[in-house]
Amino acid sequence: MTQRIVRIAPIPAAKVAAVLYGIVAIVFIPFFILPGLLGAANAPPLWLPLALIPLYVGAGFLMTGFMAWLYNVIARWVGGLEITLETEVQNE
Repeated sequence: MTQRIVRIAPIPAAKVAAVLYGIVAIVFIPFFILPGLLGAANAPPLWLPLALIPLYVGAGFLMTGFMAWLYNVIARWVGGLEITLETEVQNE
């Protein structure tokens, strides 16, 4: 069965993306802090990667909200994305 996505709610999509961006930031921040802890001469200050987490999450929230809104505008013109769904029968 083919169905069409004609609207994405911007705020819920942005909230989900912000959490995902936060998780990605927490996973990768140690790699940016490690050179400073090991004494690398050209490493950024230790506080900088930590200060960038809220910026990264906030930018992810705003851009995802904007992109969802923009998708909704464009989907009105061209009809949106089509997806094919398959119903799976479960044996009980």
